[in-house]
Amino acid sequence: MLPEIEILTGIAGAGKTARLLEEYRSAIKSATLEQRIPRLLWLTPTLRSRELIQRQLFEGSQIKGCFAPNILTFDQFAELILRHSSEPVRFLSDTAKRLVVRTLIDQQQEAGQLTHYRSIAHTEGYLELACQFISELKRDEIWPERFLETCDIHLKGRLKDRELGELYLAYQNFLNQPAGSSVKLYDMEGRFWSARDALERGEFGPFTTFDLIVVDGFTDFTFTQYKILEQLANRAKRMIVSLPLEEPLVRKDLFAKTDVGQESLKKLTRRSAQRLLSLLQKTMLYLQRFNRFPTHYSKTRSLFQPGRKWSSVNRNHWTGFRSRVHRQASERTSAQGSPT
Repeated sequence: MLPEIEILTGIAGAGKTARLLEEYRSAIKSATLEQRIPRLLWLTPTLRSRELIQRQLFEGSQIKGCFAPNILTFDQFAELILRHSSEPVRFLSDTAKRLVVRTLIDQQQEAGQLTHYRSIAHTEGYLELACQFISELKRDEIWPERFLETCDIHLKGRLKDRELGELYLAYQNFLNQPAGSSVKLYDMEGRFWSARDALERGEFGPFTTFDLIVVDGFTDFTFTQYKILEQLANRAKRMIVSLPLEEPLVRKDLFAKTDVGQESLKKLTRRSAQRLLSLLQKTMLYLQRFNRFPTHYSKTRSLFQPGRKWSSVNRNHWTGFRSRVHRQASERTSAQGSPT
């Protein structure tokens, strides 16, 4: 059965995170009243945002502490799942990845498998190109076999694409069967693949079910991250995902990625609830009540309003300001006197 996901949208500064913090505090208080550990998860994109959320969670609230707030980055969550996985895996750092790719390139060169890239195969530039190529395909979960098949069908087996595809295939085979070890390896992009596979096997590590899952601070997600969110939503009573998006959508080029992310989330669910206007109204009331940046917020909102017209009030204000500047300049010239 498809899960349910609540999508919370609004422009930057609208107060999405503040609203989600209220929801999170409420879930902690409910678990405290029931005398149990809160079953919560907050996913955020960076370590810096994680530290900020942890600090804001307890500032100005009656909550003095929480044993398991579970505020994690997506990478930290994936690592936590893999640590409890039934299949032993080991992380391959970016430095080690470059060494592996360099070794595989040298092996291709010695075996005479390179033609198009033969003249630059020894350079750091080609190594960087190969690493970026592999990372890009893995982020979209395009397997090497599928890429080579597509090359043969649609690209007429172009030599340069096939050589990179063969390198990608050799690299992925090395991760699955590393020399001298029975433990599989995973790189930065493959971390989410392995975590997704573990979740599909029902291995949620220290988590069983969730009262609330919050996903905040993202503009879009990779294909594998969408699959992870789908698995998490199936285990959660509530999942709320915030996205920076304006309504109505006027600046489509600015919010293109977020709009695609919103539609992708809706496809994962059997029912999605989207909130926007009520959030903005509550945020303005909150700002006015505590006197927190109401002027800055209203000015910012009007400044970036698409198609802003020059009102008569603004025109009169500018005309008066210009007149004062000219009058002050004339008075200074008169006070100094005419040159003789």
